[in-house]
Amino acid sequence: MSGMRIRWETAAKLIAGAAAALVIVGLAPSLLSPREPEPLPDDVGLAPPPTPPPIDARAAAGERALAAARRRRARRQRAQRGRAQRRRSRLEARRSAERRRQLRRHRGRAQPVSSGRQSGPVAISPSSPPPPPSAADEFGFER
Repeated sequence: MSGMRIRWETAAKLIAGAAAALVIVGLAPSLLSPREPEPLPDDVGLAPPPTPPPIDARAAAGERALAAARRRRARRQRAQRGRAQRRRSRLEARRSAERRRQLRRHRGRAQPVSSGRQSGPVAISPSSPPPPPSAADEFGFER
């Protein structure tokens, strides 16, 4: 037994290194993975709600008066629209009655004598085709 000599100090260093390597391999994934983010507050990204200006009694009364005036104006405009529609319908009825009277008058008149020629659509003969483009026109430049 005299041939091999164990250096206990070096063996202890190797065993400690191996144990440290095992600890690092075991803990490294948990140390390297990101943590869960903290939950965001409910109002993140939202502008704060606007604060209404203080309302005094005179301003509130003025706004109520303006609203009442708007309602009266809208009611008046609706009534005017109704009157205008009735006026238009009476005018259209009068015009259609006038047209009927004119048609009755014209029916009694003699119709113009036709010359035997039909007054239908006229056929138009096609004109001569345009000349073919020259080589200069084909490429968009001239010499």
